[in-house]
Amino acid sequence: MSELSFAKRIQAIMGNSIPDCVPRGTWNGVEYKHIYRDLRENSIDGIIPEHCIVKGTLTDISGATFSVPIKYHLGARHMNSSQMMCINFFKAFFEEEDRERILLSALRKSGVVIPDEASIEAAAFEYEPDRAEKTNFDFFIKLDNGSHISFEVKYTESEFGGVKQEKSDPGKYERKWHEIYSSRVRNHPVLKHDMVDFYGNYQINRNILYASGNDQTVFLTPRANDSKGIAGGRAYIDRLGCSRIVNVYWEDLAANILDEASCCPKLKKYFEAFNTKYIAVLSKQ
Repeated sequence: MSELSFAKRIQAIMGNSIPDCVPRGTWNGVEYKHIYRDLRENSIDGIIPEHCIVKGTLTDISGATFSVPIKYHLGARHMNSSQMMCINFFKAFFEEEDRERILLSALRKSGVVIPDEASIEAAAFEYEPDRAEKTNFDFFIKLDNGSHISFEVKYTESEFGGVKQEKSDPGKYERKWHEIYSSRVRNHPVLKHDMVDFYGNYQINRNILYASGNDQTVFLTPRANDSKGIAGGRAYIDRLGCSRIVNVYWEDLAANILDEASCCPKLKKYFEAFNTKYIAVLSKQ
């Protein structure tokens, strides 16, 4: 295996895939081949969505309507940005209503449990159900039966998010456990009521915490990502042994989308471009 990290290997391949004449952007004052100067260049069709909500209406636990613009990350112009990968993938299904069934069919084939008769009532990027707790889902779907599907999306990250202790507030996470998480975890059918266990896989467990009943929690990563933190997180998810909490792989989902989109030439062409950018490079590293 190359001494370079998975992220570095993918960045190099992606950066070399675009013509030298395309203006490159910088990071900390240094120009890199895998960074675009213009965010629109990092969109499959050159269109950058402005709003998180792509269909319907969602409210948070206080009953307030969720209505905010997308906050693009500092690294969104990086070709390997997981935020842009997520947006490039999901936004296309909500431009025409008949495309939504293609998404649901491909998710079913990829291991997500969705009733055959279900349809999408609402959907959003970066949905935050609780402003005090602050978890936000990379993508979130509410089905017409009242259940939801949440997505945590990774591409070249080396791990799922963990606890980051703050010198200015060393007791932050213990306090947050007692004030917010403890009572919620105690009543959860999957998670252990244990602070150390909960924070041991913090981002994963925060996502799972919001799933109950027939809800689905999907962790979407490339199978090719061999980073120890990602592999360890996927193993933890598998050990939970819950059909509603699943690992789904980009390689499988992208292939299933192409199969399901055969009846929609415009959408299939879009996802052929998506696969060229994000999926084909996985086998070249």
